[in-house]
Amino acid sequence: MENSNNNNNNGQDLTSEVGSVHQPSAPDGPRRALMEIITARFRCNARHITIVQCYSPTEDASDDIKDDYYNALTSLLTKSKRGDIKILMGDFKAKLGPNNYGLEPIMGRHGVGTRSNNGDRLADLCQAFQLVIGGTVFPHKEVHKYTWTSPNGHTRNQIDYLCINRDEYKELCKLVKKTARNDKRALMDRLAENAESAANTINMRSLYQTIGKLSESYQKQNHPVRDVNGTLLVDDDTQIRRWRQHFLEISHTEHASSADNDFRSIVPNTNTRIPHMAPSVRYIRDAIRKLKNNKAAGEHGLPAELLQVKMLLMAETLHPHFESIWENELIPPSWKKGINVKLPKKGDLSDCNNWRGITLLNTSYKVLATLLNERQLERIEPTIHDEQGGFRPHRSCVDQAIQ
Repeated sequence: MENSNNNNNNGQDLTSEVGSVHQPSAPDGPRRALMEIITARFRCNARHITIVQCYSPTEDASDDIKDDYYNALTSLLTKSKRGDIKILMGDFKAKLGPNNYGLEPIMGRHGVGTRSNNGDRLADLCQAFQLVIGGTVFPHKEVHKYTWTSPNGHTRNQIDYLCINRDEYKELCKLVKKTARNDKRALMDRLAENAESAANTINMRSLYQTIGKLSESYQKQNHPVRDVNGTLLVDDDTQIRRWRQHFLEISHTEHASSADNDFRSIVPNTNTRIPHMAPSVRYIRDAIRKLKNNKAAGEHGLPAELLQVKMLLMAETLHPHFESIWENELIPPSWKKGINVKLPKKGDLSDCNNWRGITLLNTSYKVLATLLNERQLERIEPTIHDEQGGFRPHRSCVDQAIQ
């Protein structure tokens, strides 16, 4: 091990058993304190590890300072033991960018920004010593790549990297792939056991869901459709406009005013007056309990199961909203928004008429609809004739044939 140097500027004091602090020859003063190289060598049972921690000069530094710094870094890497695992890490003040043409063995295409002068120097150094630059190999979200943010929060960059020698990187990749294969095999065995258990207990829903996960056969397909003139539409935007036009056509009637007049001509029955008071917390809780499970959520993304975890709490939360709806006679606009989902039927799928549309409603709106339906059924059910068999509780059209 090399002898250590005391650095009073940054408080570094490393013994010879741990590593050494190197400061490239640079002008005295604050700029010298901004350039450091710390090395440490760890003796392990399998292989020894040499770690080089860097704090590089900024992009605005002169070429002489950068040359002196990278020459010192090159000298340290050259003197390191040949069989050691080399790890080069730290703040390099370098931007590499996504362009890895000619540098495929040592970096990927997932860097951030445009390559800077410090980025060229780091790439040349890693190429000379066959070091793979981490942070550029695998895809990540941009927000997860940034390692530096300006004090005002407006500028973010990726300037910190961890590099490891290429042979060790390949060995680690093989180990990760082997572990992933073992994990996948264990997952498949567990899913097979769950499918067998579901089949033995005649739980068909769980059985089909597990078989779907095992087969991995489902692939979302985007079928092109035709417009009203028969022209095939393949662009996503034009297809969305066509589907919007189709759903508007089938959901709106041209003579709505005549239907309104027909309903106005009906004389209300005073004996079946529906209560007009706002529902209490107890009724809201009962409505939440009656919601069906395993149903897709609407635009809010809140399934019925989430409301049923703490039904009393959710009922107390929704109660002020329902009081406002009853008082102002207005439903929140966000409650009335739904997500249209198309399901294929038989025939030519390029024809919009061969698709069935369903609307995924918000769960809060479903609670409101359940409350209104319960109030109407309570008063209207006793007045319905016996000839009406369908859409009635505990009755169906089959009962008419049996009678």
